[in-house]
Amino acid sequence: MSKILTPMALMFALLLVGLASDVVSVPFMGTESDFERRVIERGGQDRQFWIKHPTESNITALVIGLHGYGESVARLRQDSQFEKWAADSGFLIVYPVALKDYKEKTYWNSNLFDDSVDDVGFISTLINKLQTEYDIADLPVLIFGYSNGGYMGYTLACEIGGQVDAIASVTGTMSGYDWTNCEPEEATAVLQVNGARDVIVPLNGPTHLGDGFDGAPAIQEIIEYWSIVNSCQERLASKEADYQTIFYSNCRGDRVVELWIIENWGHRWPAHDTGSKLDSSELIVKFFSILLQK
Repeated sequence: MSKILTPMALMFALLLVGLASDVVSVPFMGTESDFERRVIERGGQDRQFWIKHPTESNITALVIGLHGYGESVARLRQDSQFEKWAADSGFLIVYPVALKDYKEKTYWNSNLFDDSVDDVGFISTLINKLQTEYDIADLPVLIFGYSNGGYMGYTLACEIGGQVDAIASVTGTMSGYDWTNCEPEEATAVLQVNGARDVIVPLNGPTHLGDGFDGAPAIQEIIEYWSIVNSCQERLASKEADYQTIFYSNCRGDRVVELWIIENWGHRWPAHDTGSKLDSSELIVKFFSILLQK
């Protein structure tokens, strides 16, 4: 059931084109020699991304991490500790940087209020560029995102599903526009992680955020929709003391669809270090790794 937040509470809670030319490499002024900031000059505008080079010589997949609304790559890396869980995976991990909205907050345009920002085009171009640069066009493209980054994952699955093999959304959902207009090109594996006590993106769907974030139904209905998109034949639901799950399997193209709902958890990245019984990064890495074995 939705809970109306005061403007101040909501502000803190939500802190959550053209053709591309060559990628410009910018030195990283830090201690991580394998972590690098780059820029794509696209449509006369610089779009930034950070790239974490794999420690292994053989790349197994291109993984793109999308930060939350009003947040940063550094915040996503810190909260998720994704690279720790993916240390031996061979993932080429890339973190795009969102532009700012009219509130001067970074955001992903998952078909929200401002159609002048083409984040789908930016990420599509980024995928193509890195596939060519690293000669990995035949490897899977896997997306994970937090909150607004999770919204964006669904937008990518809806609009460029032919380029994306799987998405993992943590405390995100579909925008109202995407829910109404989504027409996926291909089957896309979906992992969704929610907190049962999330009042920002509640299980029954947000109704109080505005700016296009509202309009989607309950998360269970969204997951069922993606099971239909993926032509899944089997459904298994279970409930434990600390979490409940719904798994759809035997799907088209060896895809799977999973929903994890964590009890007594709100709108933040679930991690063992912050008291969650489940760690989202661990779930995501296992989810991606299983797909790579198919």
